[in-house]
Amino acid sequence: MAYSVGQNIEIFWNNTWYPGVILEIGQKKTYLVSYLGWSDSFNEAIELSKIRINQDKPADENSDLKVGDKIEAEWGSSWYEAIIEEIKTCYVKVRYKNYSNNWDTWITNEKLRPAETNVSEASVEAEGSIFAECVGSLYDSRRFGDVNVQIFSEYFFGLHRCILAARCSRFDEIFKECTAEKLVIEDISSDIFSLLIEYIYKAAVNLNPITALYLYCAAEKYPVSGLMEYCLQSLSNENSVEDLLKAYVEYESVKSSLSSKLEDRFEKALVDQLSSKFRLVTKSESFQKLDKDLLVSLVRKIANQIIIT
Repeated sequence: MAYSVGQNIEIFWNNTWYPGVILEIGQKKTYLVSYLGWSDSFNEAIELSKIRINQDKPADENSDLKVGDKIEAEWGSSWYEAIIEEIKTCYVKVRYKNYSNNWDTWITNEKLRPAETNVSEASVEAEGSIFAECVGSLYDSRRFGDVNVQIFSEYFFGLHRCILAARCSRFDEIFKECTAEKLVIEDISSDIFSLLIEYIYKAAVNLNPITALYLYCAAEKYPVSGLMEYCLQSLSNENSVEDLLKAYVEYESVKSSLSSKLEDRFEKALVDQLSSKFRLVTKSESFQKLDKDLLVSLVRKIANQIIIT
């Protein structure tokens, strides 16, 4: 077999065939070769028995391959996720996922296969939405419920222990001790408990500034992922100045029940909204009826917020 300078070949080294190119043809049937993807320091003269014509079809004949394609590449005895960086005749340069370009490798088609079909982020989000709807439907239908909750004189029938415990650490602790079908709770009002349960099942609930305040307070006793942030975010919805001011008055009466950090977060979110509507606030009837000390305190907080922003 006659080889020529510049010809793409495969080079046998350490029981493996590597892509390369012939640089020079020497005497006594030796060939100076370069390994594709390796620096010139790895160039070496080898015997004819250690080179062969590439056994795979040219990579550029495969119309399905494009730079940027996600594929799987074989290295050792395992397959790794990779992306195509470059395509040359017979060889494809790949970059392995989560590895630097120092690990980029030229491989032949036989060491390449289509990536396994992965569920796209959009599909995951869609599946998550469907699951949330299914859980929410259990709240509406109360099918397969296994616990009833009594809040003073009001009952909530057909709730689900597994959902309550999975979403709220307080319920998880309660159900470890209580296995009865009836659970009595006396540290939360029935109105706020109803909102809490709806959020647990649906991760959404309609709030006004006052209900947001009391649900925020309840979330300290009944922690649910995202609930406090949801309450704070609801303050930036289309709320009237009157409702925001009423919430501020209520907040002043209940803030002592909150830890200082949570107290500061709610106050800041509420004052932010009032300061953004300051002109409307000063003209509102509720503002003019505020207790003098409360009025002075609120004006100072709004002024400080305006100066900061």
